[in-house]
Amino acid sequence: MSEILKQEVRNLLNNLLKYDSQKNPPLKSSLKLKTKWHQTSLKVDTTLDSLLNAKIFELIETFSSSPNDKPSNSKDRLRYLLKEILEEKLKLLEDKRVKNDKGTYRGIKNWIFTLKLWHSPEELAYIERNLRAFEQHWYTIYPTQFNRQLPLYNLPPRRYTKLFGYESELDRLLELLSAKSREQIICLQGMSGSGKTALALEVAYYCLEASKDKTNTLSFDAIIFTSAQTTHVVGNNIMPKLLGAEQYLGDIVRVISDTLQFPLEPSLDFERQLRLLLNYLDRKIVLLIIDNLETVRDRDTIANLISHFPETVKIILTSRIPFPQLNSCSITLTHLQPQPGGELIDDLAKKFQRILQSEQITSIYSRTGGLPLAITYQMAQIVTTGIPDNLIGMVVDNTPDELLQFCFADLVKSLSPTPAYHYLLIAALFNQFASTKAIAYIHRTTEEIASSHLQHLANLYLLFPQKTEQYTLHSLTQEYLQQELEKQPDYQAQIRARWVQWYLELVEPYISLSADEWHDYREIEVEWINLRSVVEWCTLDNRYLDVKTFWQSLKGFTRTLGYWTERNIWLDWLLDRAILARDWQMVAEAKFHFSQTLAHIDQTDASGRAMKLAREAWDLKEYCSLDWQLDLSLYITALYTRQTQTNSWKTAQTWCDRSQQIFQTLPTTIPNYSEKKCQLFYYQAEIYTHSQEFGTALDTYQTALKIAKTNNYHRGIAYIRARIAVILINQDLLTEAKEELLSLLKLTEQHQDRRSRTFCYQYLAIVAKKLENVKEAKNYATLAQEGFNNLAMEAAAAEMEKFIAEYN
Repeated sequence: MSEILKQEVRNLLNNLLKYDSQKNPPLKSSLKLKTKWHQTSLKVDTTLDSLLNAKIFELIETFSSSPNDKPSNSKDRLRYLLKEILEEKLKLLEDKRVKNDKGTYRGIKNWIFTLKLWHSPEELAYIERNLRAFEQHWYTIYPTQFNRQLPLYNLPPRRYTKLFGYESELDRLLELLSAKSREQIICLQGMSGSGKTALALEVAYYCLEASKDKTNTLSFDAIIFTSAQTTHVVGNNIMPKLLGAEQYLGDIVRVISDTLQFPLEPSLDFERQLRLLLNYLDRKIVLLIIDNLETVRDRDTIANLISHFPETVKIILTSRIPFPQLNSCSITLTHLQPQPGGELIDDLAKKFQRILQSEQITSIYSRTGGLPLAITYQMAQIVTTGIPDNLIGMVVDNTPDELLQFCFADLVKSLSPTPAYHYLLIAALFNQFASTKAIAYIHRTTEEIASSHLQHLANLYLLFPQKTEQYTLHSLTQEYLQQELEKQPDYQAQIRARWVQWYLELVEPYISLSADEWHDYREIEVEWINLRSVVEWCTLDNRYLDVKTFWQSLKGFTRTLGYWTERNIWLDWLLDRAILARDWQMVAEAKFHFSQTLAHIDQTDASGRAMKLAREAWDLKEYCSLDWQLDLSLYITALYTRQTQTNSWKTAQTWCDRSQQIFQTLPTTIPNYSEKKCQLFYYQAEIYTHSQEFGTALDTYQTALKIAKTNNYHRGIAYIRARIAVILINQDLLTEAKEELLSLLKLTEQHQDRRSRTFCYQYLAIVAKKLENVKEAKNYATLAQEGFNNLAMEAAAAEMEKFIAEYN
């Protein structure tokens, strides 16, 4: 259906709704045109002549036979739109006219009809909302190539009225991002506060809109935004980052994979995860923005990553310092010219309900050097202290330290006699966001009191609301406040201690949780950036006991989500300090979990390092509790069970017997007692399987499964069912195997366990093949092959490829 026809109908609806919304529309008294709303329906009583005279409908030129098109032609077209399109095709018009004696409308001039719309006049922007709903409805009835979906993206919102200045830089950036340009990497560089992030976001949203048309040279399959800062300069405002800072290579990789909806298996080592992601990117047209590059922790590593991106990925970097890279070019932002700088100042003044004279705008522009960030903060100071008499000149290329002093010294000094000053210093401790509850805890006050002071600071643009009762600081604000804290060592020590204690209490409930079970770690994940910085500060301050407690609380979380780098850094530090403190229990703990991390990445332990560390931990067992000894003994049993050497199952049996002996000495009241009992039967069944005693293995698995179900041990249930299904397949009990696997498949999907789910597909394909169900076998095998490829399990993927080839 023609786009012009759609535009005609849209114009008709738009004009009619606007006419209805006017209190005194022109010519209203001379027209036969009455409208009345009932909820979301608009009743219209009119004539075709009135609709034409009121210019509710005007014939698009394409349908005009001549420049002097006769009114009758327009009337016929209007009648066609009302009856055949709005009523018959779109079902949006209900004709309320009374027919004549012959059952027709001939001779009836009055048109009475009801438009069935979506939004009533009580709603904000109801006209635009109705027009948007109409567009969606039209493409539902008439799907066309113009009905494009937006690409995948994670862009933060723009918080400025418009982009002030930098028109030529914007045009140049769009030119470089075009598919016609061979440039892959564009670095937006310039001093802090010059508007690099705002320009990058403006271009990103431009490309987002352009991506509706896949033929556009600025169209992308995905637009991804990452930032090492917790807040962003966005024109006339500073926008807080919603998901925390991406300061490490792993953080950036996770944001890319999450936005692309291409999850990476935590059990894989990082190199395999990265290889999978790069291969996937090679098939996508992607715009990647890495914001505030100069603040990332491992800048050289990220530079290396950038060099490995395929040419299908266009990259925008923003940085305060130059970033030389092959196949890259740079655009330097200096400052706003007087006209756009003055427009920004005037725009902010209106937001503060202030009217500035032209000479005042000129003075503020001169003082701030035209830097958008400095202008924003200066306007906040003007609101609280008035226009300053003494204007300080500012050279555009001043260092960030000078900018810090200029932006914050006077404003923060004016707050120092007030409680808000201390709330501001406390907020500077948090790397990601500071909650009202946390700040109140550290300041030893109520949340209500803290909230009022924090809101005052937000009004001054010193803090920025992120979510309900959460605040962030711009990085420059934080730098300045941390300098303030260094001048007050006693106060800093006091609030740092409370800061650490707050997070110790936050993670305390997770100490008792088993790392062998699925858990809801959302609360920890939200605070992960803050927690990581707290632990890092504790290591620098040599707070051994605090780091040890954090480790005990977070070891399950880091293992489940695959934070191998953090695990190894913390364990390395703890191992050194534990040896110095002669804390042999912690030495054993560190060795155990070093081993566990290695085995989680490579289950077969081909290098033998995991086994070596586990045996070293076992040599220190007398310093550890019996339940810990059982965990380690079961773990060593698992290591031997997974080994490929002949008769390794016999050594595994020895360790399993040892585990049984330890278990019998444990009181039934210890945490996870039933889980440990289930694991005993599970590993014993594994040993029976390796020794070809399938009947005994099946009975033992069933016992373990019963225990797991009774105690809602979900991960245990998944693992046991998978093993039971394999035995059932080997025994040709195919119906039972299929039932087990289908039940397991639902469980793995519920908990998003991709690895277990992929094995389910593989086993279901084998069952279908044995049942001679060719279509089902190929379907499951294809799903399994795709899953194994995503998990970098090359041998298993090749096996499924061979499986499929047999049918082809």
